[in-house]
Amino acid sequence: MSLLAGLACWGANAQDIQIIPQPTVVQPGQGQFALHNKTVIVAQGDALPAAQFLQGYLQDQYGLSLGIANQAKEGANIQLNTNKLPARVAGAYDLTVAPKGIVVAGDGGAGAFYAVQTIIQLLPLEKKNVLLLPAVAVQDQARFAYRGLHLDVSRHFYPVAYIKKYI
Repeated sequence: MSLLAGLACWGANAQDIQIIPQPTVVQPGQGQFALHNKTVIVAQGDALPAAQFLQGYLQDQYGLSLGIANQAKEGANIQLNTNKLPARVAGAYDLTVAPKGIVVAGDGGAGAFYAVQTIIQLLPLEKKNVLLLPAVAVQDQARFAYRGLHLDVSRHFYPVAYIKKYI
């Protein structure tokens, strides 16, 4: 019986945050951020396209209608900021998920977009009215100058609309 209890505790501790590609720094925090229809996405600088992408994704996948603003509102916010991060590679970002909100410091629009991709990976799979994201601090930047993707259409068939969006 104690063996089962030990395995259960080990399994709970073994669950760490999985983000692909693996960021440079991932520090789990305490608590969770509750994402719901009253959450506002605050887009500053060149972050508006990333904010619109996140808004559309949450609407399509979870049925959540989040507003976009250019200034922080009262309550829980997702703040997307684009500033040149000192001594960092282009497209780098810092992401902080805390119980009070999410803050992104992206190096330009690309950094904000990459941070949004990380936020999407932190979302739960279940569709609910309130999505709980784990508290975490992430710092990431490209390890190589070139980022590429591969689309295998010979083994997996995709609709034409998906391929056009992918390109």
